[in-house]
Amino acid sequence: MNEFIQKLKERFNNLKKEQKFFAIIILASFIFVFIALIAWSSRTEWVTLFKGMDTKSAGKVLAKLKETSYKYKITDGGTTILVPIQDKSKITLELANSDSLPSSSEGFKEIFKESGIMGETRERERLNFIRGLQGELEKTISQIEQVERVRVHVVIPKKALFSEDQESPTASIVLKLKPYQKLKIDQIKGIQNLVAYSIEGLKPQNVKIIDMFGRTLSDQVMYEDSETGKTTIAMKLQKEYEKRLQQKVQSMLEKVLGPGKAVVRVVAELDFDNIETSSKKFSPPVAGEDSGIKRSEEIEKETYKGVGTVPGGVPGVDTNIPGYKGVNEENTEYARNRNINNYELNTVEMKSKKAPGTIKRLSISVIVDGKLNEEQQNALTENVKNAIGYVNGRDSIQFTQMPFSKELVDSALKDWEKAQKQKLMFTIYILSGILFAAIMLFLFVWWKKRKEAQLLMEENEDEEVIEIEDELGDTITIEEQERKKLEDKIKDIARKNPAEMATIIRLWIMEE
Repeated sequence: MNEFIQKLKERFNNLKKEQKFFAIIILASFIFVFIALIAWSSRTEWVTLFKGMDTKSAGKVLAKLKETSYKYKITDGGTTILVPIQDKSKITLELANSDSLPSSSEGFKEIFKESGIMGETRERERLNFIRGLQGELEKTISQIEQVERVRVHVVIPKKALFSEDQESPTASIVLKLKPYQKLKIDQIKGIQNLVAYSIEGLKPQNVKIIDMFGRTLSDQVMYEDSETGKTTIAMKLQKEYEKRLQQKVQSMLEKVLGPGKAVVRVVAELDFDNIETSSKKFSPPVAGEDSGIKRSEEIEKETYKGVGTVPGGVPGVDTNIPGYKGVNEENTEYARNRNINNYELNTVEMKSKKAPGTIKRLSISVIVDGKLNEEQQNALTENVKNAIGYVNGRDSIQFTQMPFSKELVDSALKDWEKAQKQKLMFTIYILSGILFAAIMLFLFVWWKKRKEAQLLMEENEDEEVIEIEDELGDTITIEEQERKKLEDKIKDIARKNPAEMATIIRLWIMEE
């Protein structure tokens, strides 16, 4: 070990001043990094155990932590607890075993565990049910990836005596989203449906959702049973239908006339009224006959012959008036026949419901660039009608020919060319700057290395001259200096290769 240290000292002493300086810097840097790594590895890294707890849950957790030997910190006014990262898993397991884990929401289990069955009034049971329902919904909604915290408030009115006096339940939800997270419309609608289907009588549109900035997220969802939703959906369907017809006609005309040679606009008027019609029709059961199948028949016959007063009389008031004289004729005959037939008939009941979204009217406007003859115009008009399902008497079409203005196209083309030139020039400038910087860096490095080499040579020459002057003094001539240099070279050769130097000396001696 001592020999190794001695060799290091010798090598360090043989180094030049610049090399010694850099060696000291490297050694100091290594020592500093080593000490920093040791300090960093030995420090305590704190992580969040629980965050955003209420006072009751925080006190419960702290009471359990005080019983253990684990370190902990309290921040955010006692709502956040920090523990060492290596102890987090152990602390969580111990809290779970001792039933001390905090719960951001009290569900049915927690509420009915604290309250007993006996001595509870109906009103308190109803309030506990609402509290438990809110807690269960909060636990479920908090499982969504983008949600960090959630609060649910439910209002369930009491049962009314009459159904018309019964008020509908409502719910409001406050969401705190994670940083840089956003809910999609489908997710907002899913939360509304989750809450609505968990509470009897609650409609999804009566569930209001806001975020931590007070923005109403539920307004982004449109429901068909609301007037606003119906109007919005109707307008959206109408615009999509117009766009589809317009693209169909536009693509057809551009393939015939060329790109940019036709302009098509379609206005559709759709009927979204929901109409239901019912009708009843009676017809004979046997085809070709006016009467139906005989169900029953009733026949009455009365016949009187002989002399005397005919009993009875004409039905009505006259026969009941006193003094009425009946018919009294000799050889009188009286006959009365009555025949009643009941027939079965076919009854056909028809109900028809018109689907919303039927077409009431289509207005098509087509403008073509250039001049077409009458035959070409008529052919294109008929093809446009067939493409959109044109109905005579209901729809209208306007086909116009006129030259298109080239100013807008030329201006757009010039702007595009100008933008492309600017982009090209910008790219050239960037590349030129990078190339110039690289050349300057190369020249600087080359100049610096050359300067260092010149300084090193000058230093070596100065050192050799100083050494010679110190040894020989001021009286040494140029010849003596040359001889001294030659002697130094011979000594250097003898030191590096003594065998070869001995051979040369032997030859000198033999020559003499």
